[in-house]
Amino acid sequence: MYNPPTSQPNSLHYRVDFSEPNHHVVDVQLWIPQGSSNNMTLVFPVWTPGSYMVREYTRNIEAISARTVSPSQELSSRPLALQREGKNRWRVVDGLTEQSLDSLNWILVEYRLYCREMSVRTNWVEGNFGFLTGAATFPWIEGRQNEPITLELKLATDWSDVATSLPESSTQTRQVRVYEAATYDELVDSPVVCGNFPIARFQVNSHVHYLANVGAANLWDVDRAVDDIAKIIQTEHEFWGEIPYQQYWILNLNTECGGGLEHDNSTVLMCSRWTMRKRDAYVNWLALVSHEFFHTWNVRRLRPRSLLEYDYEKEQFIRELWIAEGITSYFDDLFLIRSDVCTREEYLGRLTKNLQSVQNAPGRLVQDLESASWDAWVKHYRPDENTHNARISYYLKGAIVAWLLDVQLRRATNDAVWLDHVMRRLWQQYLATGYTLEDFSTLVSELGGVELESWLNQQITQAGELDIQPALDWFGLRFKDSASSRQKFPESTGEVWIGSDSTATDGRLFVRRVYRDSPSDRAGLNVEDELISLDGYRVTPEIWPDGLGVYQPGQKLELLVARRGKILTLEIELGEKPPHNWQLEEDTEASEAARSRLQRWLTMRTPIG
Repeated sequence: MYNPPTSQPNSLHYRVDFSEPNHHVVDVQLWIPQGSSNNMTLVFPVWTPGSYMVREYTRNIEAISARTVSPSQELSSRPLALQREGKNRWRVVDGLTEQSLDSLNWILVEYRLYCREMSVRTNWVEGNFGFLTGAATFPWIEGRQNEPITLELKLATDWSDVATSLPESSTQTRQVRVYEAATYDELVDSPVVCGNFPIARFQVNSHVHYLANVGAANLWDVDRAVDDIAKIIQTEHEFWGEIPYQQYWILNLNTECGGGLEHDNSTVLMCSRWTMRKRDAYVNWLALVSHEFFHTWNVRRLRPRSLLEYDYEKEQFIRELWIAEGITSYFDDLFLIRSDVCTREEYLGRLTKNLQSVQNAPGRLVQDLESASWDAWVKHYRPDENTHNARISYYLKGAIVAWLLDVQLRRATNDAVWLDHVMRRLWQQYLATGYTLEDFSTLVSELGGVELESWLNQQITQAGELDIQPALDWFGLRFKDSASSRQKFPESTGEVWIGSDSTATDGRLFVRRVYRDSPSDRAGLNVEDELISLDGYRVTPEIWPDGLGVYQPGQKLELLVARRGKILTLEIELGEKPPHNWQLEEDTEASEAARSRLQRWLTMRTPIG
């Protein structure tokens, strides 16, 4: 029996049935009101905004069919043929004329969707809860993306809670919830989580916010989390000077996974349920909140011009992704200390970690920021054993370049102009049209001086070392325990190093990663080689790599390995381990002016103009 929707009869109506959560499936119906034609084509997205990789969501469709439904004829129904057109398109074909289709009340499309991929960009349904990503769930009808939509959720029998930024319809029961979307874009941009979980409601600047905490049981101090989130939200409101939403949802899924994805009026976060029991983990989570909330402005509304209109069927290559994600990554940590939810030492520790990640990646000398942005679709989300050698993260290096740009602006204007001002101006000038890399560079030049444009161009178009010394000097920072506060990076540790990482499997050691131009690389060691012995002694997980401590850098030793069943003898010359654990700190000999600039940078929250 088919029951047509009763609310908003002229809307496209999606109905999602969660009746079998333990089978990890949902049954979806799309009710299409009369006025359709025999050229109707269903199109499923292949990617979701904010996560720049083609994900082939249609691989999770188990069955799909279409039929006519006519309530005026006592729910008479007859099948319609669906013709496959490519990997993500189906066309309704039945030989009906447009006139005969118009006389019908509804066309009904039904499909079953398998939902068991745990991430912020896919779907997951189980007995405890269900999480749906719009792009992974709903098709659009070609040519009708701007029509109003209703979404009906039929909950599992023991579920009672729903969290989504979509506005509720007046038609609601305990087991059936109905929501409205103005367009297909709004539907796709509004993730949904269902189950049983607490929802905290709080206000910041007269705007309502919600924290839905799924799967945390009693392990979270929700009041403390809300208090810290509210401080971050307040800081970011002041930063941008405008609040572009009416209400905002934070969907926090305690799944023992990680990640976050931004949306216009909500964000999805994934973390461990034990997050609040460990200080470092909790600060990481607050930084994730800060990052995704910053995207409410930067990325969701203020977009690179190439993303101004989403094309859900194919890649949209982006030269400015380091601005969208890297600058966001710079400010996400900075807002923690400006919001007084982390200490100065914690912030400098986080900045140090970003510096380490960039400095210890050989790929920094291979790939530039603009290329890293452009290649996101084919490289960033597909890491392999050579990623660290050949690529750089537009998140991490983008954040460091943003920091250095902030310092360059401050130095050029005697601390009158900051990166904060550039982002505010970008928002004011390019909100409607989207921006290009050239637009951003022009703003930097206008606010900081023409010489900064060439400096910025070098940072984003050339691979190589970054000069961080001007930033250290400006803020009165240095590396802890370094021989000189003028030293850019500590250069040696004195520890033995072979330049590869390994992993243990069933008591055997296998090479997982080989660093370019390292002792292992020069010796000819390969990824997936099994380490058997070094210097005639058996290598085991219990003694590796600590056993290297008995040797000295420069020694040449025999290394026995197995490669696809063949025993090989290699000669390896031990090297010296690069520094990994250095730490930024305030320079006790810094000038009063530098200390004042540091204080201003870390605490001044509202840009002028």
